[in-house]
Amino acid sequence: MSIAPTDRLVRAGIWLYDGTVPCRVEIWQRSSRPGTGDEEDEGVWREDQPGEWFEVVYHVPGNDSSAGGGFYDSLESALDEVSDKTQESVKWDNR
Repeated sequence: MSIAPTDRLVRAGIWLYDGTVPCRVEIWQRSSRPGTGDEEDEGVWREDQPGEWFEVVYHVPGNDSSAGGGFYDSLESALDEVSDKTQESVKWDNR
């Protein structure tokens, strides 16, 4: 996803993939959640959804690619998901 002028990085940190490989994770505040564009999906999933969303982005170690961790309707939900997925190994940058 490209960065819009209204997007804001709200958290960034490092977690340990497989307990040993340091990987970056970010949480971005976005002004919309992209839809699937698939005509077979319900409208709420097919169409872009405006509003306040928090996207989790996991970076792949050793290159510039990333894998999405999903969109959440609150920062707390995104933080909980990252904590769960990283087995609570994430260390957030001081902000």
